[in-house]
Amino acid sequence: MKTTNLKNIQPKVIKHPEMEIKHLGKHLVFDLWDCVNLNSAKVIEEAMLEAVKACKATLLEIKTHTFSPQGVSGFVLLSESHISIHTWPEHKYAAIDIFTCGERVVPYNALPVFRKFFKPKHVEIVDVKRGTML
Repeated sequence: MKTTNLKNIQPKVIKHPEMEIKHLGKHLVFDLWDCVNLNSAKVIEEAMLEAVKACKATLLEIKTHTFSPQGVSGFVLLSESHISIHTWPEHKYAAIDIFTCGERVVPYNALPVFRKFFKPKHVEIVDVKRGTML
């Protein structure tokens, strides 16, 4: 598991047969701090839909729920797995998970979308390879 804190992340892929780890899926965890627009289910849904397109994923279903007095959770079911968002507007914090499988989907492409909608001042990223025991 690798934790990254970068403003403009540009993942670099190193292709070397001895170094390449085979895995079934990629699970990205984004912690976004000091954000805006975290209490609107409409904004959350728009951000998730745009992230799906940016990742080149296949949308199956989308659902959001607004909590009282505040906070929104959203979930996108993908053919390639899922995207989820949980917000704490009182802390200006959003927790986002993107789990994908397959070679076509690029989950890192969602980060600029979430930056555009939520304007975080601080981002932490954890990149986990899932299913590595092949």
